[in-house]
Amino acid sequence: MRMATGVIRAKKSLFIKRLNTNKIIATTPKIMISSRLNIFLNSVAKRGEDYRIRDTETKDSAENTKIASFFGYRLNLPHLSQNWCSWIPPSLDELKINVDASLDDDGGGIGGLIRDNSGSCISLFLQNVNKEEIFELELFAIEKGIQLASTLSARNIWVESDSKFAVDILNGSLAIPWRQTMRIRRIKFALCAFIHHKITHIWREANSAADYLSKRNCPMKGWNVPGSRSTYELSNIIEEDGEGSQYLRL
Repeated sequence: MRMATGVIRAKKSLFIKRLNTNKIIATTPKIMISSRLNIFLNSVAKRGEDYRIRDTETKDSAENTKIASFFGYRLNLPHLSQNWCSWIPPSLDELKINVDASLDDDGGGIGGLIRDNSGSCISLFLQNVNKEEIFELELFAIEKGIQLASTLSARNIWVESDSKFAVDILNGSLAIPWRQTMRIRRIKFALCAFIHHKITHIWREANSAADYLSKRNCPMKGWNVPGSRSTYELSNIIEEDGEGSQYLRL
């Protein structure tokens, strides 16, 4: 039998896409299968071939297995694992700085907040900036967060960013891009003011408070605000973080 190329539209609840191999990829049921395709499916099924689901939203469920059985073939369905993450509070003698940056067609923004061991927000900052590369903004946010912490007489700090690239560069795991040499030098010099410091990566889903601040409109010169003046929405995020809420990684 000659296999058709492209998408075969049909009559019952599935559509099949032809690959360059002899495998068939099935995706989420949406359209009806024609009698011609039904014959094709049956002929392939008789050869005992396996089918692989391409759509990542298709789960290994009884319903999908039933659909597959209706057409007389087997499906190798992926077992989708769920990964969870959370905001971890600093130690008793430490302040934690979470920062983030955002960039869209209208420009960029940075934001961050400083919290203590109880999860309470001591201070926060946000600033709109001219368009730059997102990596530059991530480093700028880290620099601003460290500068703010230095005004609070902090002795030990923990800096977290969801930019793994920026974190790896500051920790010496990656080479420094020449365009950011001066900024990274300033960051490392500012870190010398603290007895102890560490810079780690945090998953984006657990960094929602900093993400929220980076997307807020404010003057180009920026705002440094006491934590008590956070908005209702931000206060809810901070409270959930402090309670150890688990966030599903998407």
